Amino acid sequence: MDINTLEEKIEKPGYLLLVVIILMLLIIGWVNLISVESETPVVFNWFSIPQFTFIIFYTLLTLRWAWLLRWPNDDAWFNKWITTLQDRPLAGLAVVGLFLVVIASSFIPSGLQDIWLFHPALQVTLLISFLIFFVIITTYRRSDSSRPRVWRFVAYTGIGILVLEAIFQFASIFGMSPLTTNLAEAVGPYDRIYYVNEEGTVTNALANQYGWYYPELRLEEDSHRIAVLGDAFVKGYGTTIEDNLGVKLDQMVVENNPKNYQNPEVFSLGFPDLDTGLFLSETTVGYNQENYDFQDVLIFFDLSDDFQTVTEPSDEAFYYYEEDGELVLHDDSWHFRHDAAHGTLWGTSDGFKPNRFLNSQLMLLRLGKRAFELNDSTAAKVAAPQDDISLPNSFMFYENTDDEALFIVDKQLDKLTSEVIHPRDMNMILVTIPAFPQEFFEQSGTSWTTQFGEADLMLPEQELKRLAVEYNVSFLGMGEFMQAEGLSVEDIQSLFFDDGLGYFTPEGHTFFAQAAYACFYEQSLDNSSGCYIVD
Repeated sequence: MDINTLEEKIEKPGYLLLVVIILMLLIIGWVNLISVESETPVVFNWFSIPQFTFIIFYTLLTLRWAWLLRWPNDDAWFNKWITTLQDRPLAGLAVVGLFLVVIASSFIPSGLQDIWLFHPALQVTLLISFLIFFVIITTYRRSDSSRPRVWRFVAYTGIGILVLEAIFQFASIFGMSPLTTNLAEAVGPYDRIYYVNEEGTVTNALANQYGWYYPELRLEEDSHRIAVLGDAFVKGYGTTIEDNLGVKLDQMVVENNPKNYQNPEVFSLGFPDLDTGLFLSETTVGYNQENYDFQDVLIFFDLSDDFQTVTEPSDEAFYYYEEDGELVLHDDSWHFRHDAAHGTLWGTSDGFKPNRFLNSQLMLLRLGKRAFELNDSTAAKVAAPQDDISLPNSFMFYENTDDEALFIVDKQLDKLTSEVIHPRDMNMILVTIPAFPQEFFEQSGTSWTTQFGEADLMLPEQELKRLAVEYNVSFLGMGEFMQAEGLSVEDIQSLFFDDGLGYFTPEGHTFFAQAAYACFYEQSLDNSSGCYIVD
């Protein structure tokens, strides 16, 4: 067939291009429509009845659209369809609204959103198809005086939304937008991380291909891998990626390699702030170990937050107090652990998702997401004495109120070591991040105390060390290390933002990385420096 002859037969290239583009989008939607099994398959042990019904509908739609290629110059149906929708604004707006409702279902947390997460190609098809339809229905016949004016209003509304988004984007460049990345959010591959720290420094960056605020992982074959786990301290949003303690520790281990590891690599996995039950969870550590195949795991335990628990049942609780004061495990604990584990494994097990990516990139979507999360389901926290120190979980620093929280850590360590660490012949290292209240920084010099009335800032660290020894886990108490190193109050304050009350400064990341390296890899520290190593 002569291509020039074919070109002469195409009388309406714009219409044909539209048909071909939509057909390509429909084909893209097939990529995971038939490759993803239903959660509860009942048809041929593959699809559920709703999914199988949708596949039949989608098949008919694709075949019907492909049939249009037989008449590449017959756009009468298209003109009639668009004209009818424009001349009947309620019908046209209903179609636009239906598109928006379906699209919204992929952004609003629900069972439908979970389904969309397994159909990213279909999401792309839907989003691009809507944009094409919106442009056509608002601009078609724009010079026709008989066209209802409502479509001009709809078009201007769309432009206004784009302008508002541009304003938010511009504001974020200078750290003026309040829609920062939430520290309790898990981040997906290439998601945007926009964060403003306590000092006003702006972070505008993309997560790596696994969804971490960290350089791309090397993951070389037969390498000795060391994972650093923790919460917002390990995330390090307030500093550059290069300042992260995982990067610093990686440089030390790779350059010196005191244990002669083969191709050693250290990487940080900063999780959402979800308390002890997540960081010491056999689910979280176990799944990540399967995905990244690391031999060592350093868990940085935040003494200012990771002991916290709640006083009543909630969807976010592992443990809670009953009226008689007994500490019990929440009935939904397994479900929450399961969901939390998925949230921390987006990059590895779920991969790139258009809705999550857009949620992180578009400020108006962030605004909408915040609106849907106005009702906080977090239950009330354990009452803290607050008599001697101003910390939210000050109950941990009193001997008569810390037993319940230690019970949680005891249970978590038991399951983690028996089900993951020891069976997989892994090295587990527990490092504390001390909690320093405002009262501590009212001191100066090197002759500082951690005893404030009945409260002892060193108490939870000592209790953790006792549990680590009991479960044969290596341990580094950074409070004791700071004392042994003779750090002044001013030195300690410089390690944390917000005059000592915030997350790690670049100096803090380096200091904690150097201490971990000296204790566990260089092995130049002893027990008097808070370093306990399991042989």
